[in-house]
Amino acid sequence: MEDLGMIDTEKMIAMGVPCSVIKINPDGTWGEEQSFNMENFKIQDWQAEAIARAILPDIIAFYESEEGKAEWGKYLAEREEKGLPPLEATCQSRPRRRRKGKIGECI
Repeated sequence: MEDLGMIDTEKMIAMGVPCSVIKINPDGTWGEEQSFNMENFKIQDWQAEAIARAILPDIIAFYESEEGKAEWGKYLAEREEKGLPPLEATCQSRPRRRRKGKIGECI
């Protein structure tokens, strides 16, 4: 494959490369955005894991905060109002990919 750093946008789009074109306004702010070939975008497992590891501390901190606990309680109440099963039952009824836990165990 050709070095994509040295070709023009139209060629990248024609080749099916996923890309976004963002027009910059005269005042330096972002203007219109157009995305092309996003159906060809694929994230690798290692990339997803790197993103997850980067944001996990913030997610944990949020759900340990008073605001996070309130949001979690609200979410559980909404599930109950809709007649959805408790999360524990949902989690145990779906098999998960095996890691260090047992098959079917929520991890």
